[in-house]
Amino acid sequence: PGFLFSKPAIDTKDSYVLNNDFWNFGNKLLFSNNADQLVLWGRLVIIFLVILLGVYVFKWANELFGMKAGIFALFLFVFIPTVIGHAQLISTDVGLAVFFFISSYYFWKSLKQNKPKHKIIAGIFMGMALGSKFSGVLLVPLFILLAFLFLNQENNRNLSKKLHNFARVILPVFVIGFLILWAIYFFPKDLSFYSSGLNLRYAEDANSDYPAYLNGNFKIGGWLYYFLEGFAIKTPIPFLIFLLWSLTLFKKHRITLLDNMCLLTPVVFLVVFTSLSAHNLGVRYLIPIYPFLAVYSSGIINLAGKKTQLAILAPLSIWYVFSSISAHPNQLAYFNEFVGGSDNGYKYLDDSNIEWGQDLKRMAEYQKDYPDTKVIYSWKNSSPEYYEINSFMMAGDSGWWRELSGRYAVNTLLLIRMQLLSEQRDDPGLNWLALYEPIDRIGQSFFVYEF
Repeated sequence: PGFLFSKPAIDTKDSYVLNNDFWNFGNKLLFSNNADQLVLWGRLVIIFLVILLGVYVFKWANELFGMKAGIFALFLFVFIPTVIGHAQLISTDVGLAVFFFISSYYFWKSLKQNKPKHKIIAGIFMGMALGSKFSGVLLVPLFILLAFLFLNQENNRNLSKKLHNFARVILPVFVIGFLILWAIYFFPKDLSFYSSGLNLRYAEDANSDYPAYLNGNFKIGGWLYYFLEGFAIKTPIPFLIFLLWSLTLFKKHRITLLDNMCLLTPVVFLVVFTSLSAHNLGVRYLIPIYPFLAVYSSGIINLAGKKTQLAILAPLSIWYVFSSISAHPNQLAYFNEFVGGSDNGYKYLDDSNIEWGQDLKRMAEYQKDYPDTKVIYSWKNSSPEYYEINSFMMAGDSGWWRELSGRYAVNTLLLIRMQLLSEQRDDPGLNWLALYEPIDRIGQSFFVYEF
């Protein structure tokens, strides 16, 4: 929509295009036009998708546990800081979460009711999930497993009949999903287009030597428990309590084994797959599990009596809302009380867990009050100059940290990574987090120092 209404200038013969340098081409396209306008249109699409996801969170919980649970599930979902933080960004993580969840919902409906329309819609959203991000491919083994478990409940021992029923459940969804995916790729003649991209994507990941960061330590290849810890410290504690409470009472939920499997198996798939294969860059990779967990946690509303609701549910809900709202407008960098709140988040995680260039406008406003502030920045694919930030320099080997005078604003990711550089280069002067106390913070993206 932004391109239709904004009509940005595009040079298709740009050297970046000819050299397949799409990062720099996108950067030039964005910031040589009205970047705010283009970004706004893209963000509106993501916001609409998150609203749609909220509708389906309510629908699924309502159908499983009733109206009160549907409202409670929606309440849990809309106050998740990680979802709020990324719902305003143009990235693939939220799109995958939306399409993955809705496809799973309709596949569950198709198993329960065996209506063709549910299979068709499940296939449509499956294709969109596959097209939004490569990890959408998890829907393939997930649906196969769920169909197998569902059909295994039947008393029919005839193998050919079981295979026929299995194909009847799976094939329509997969065929429609592939057709949608094929259309997204503009109907390429080479039908291996998706597997080729998938192999290329994960081959690049496997060869990465980028050092991951966790709890103040750096490690190439990262940690298997990175995402589990990230989930535990970036999810509000009341939400975790609601989830654990619901899991301990799973036998009392008046839902079937299939219902449980359709809600919890996707979570297990996503967590295991992400932990084994994804770079340790951000809990955003786990955004798709939140709607499933919100629906499952909502079941406790029917198991808690009025006294329990007043004594436990109400205080936890108030804490939950306060925890989320008090993080505004820094929900992207939210951390819970387990680590002392968001101000301590940089001690545990970095990258998109804390800052993604989201505070450049605030940095520009800060510099109006303190015009002599020198801005040291490390995100290559953004443009501080566009926001009229002055005295700006990209982090590099210019030795800017050796002769210090005046006020400096340094982005958080760079400060974290300077700890590693300090060790590698045997240069203690690089480790600002250990050497100096900041005099100010701009969101969670910049530390401000005075010399």
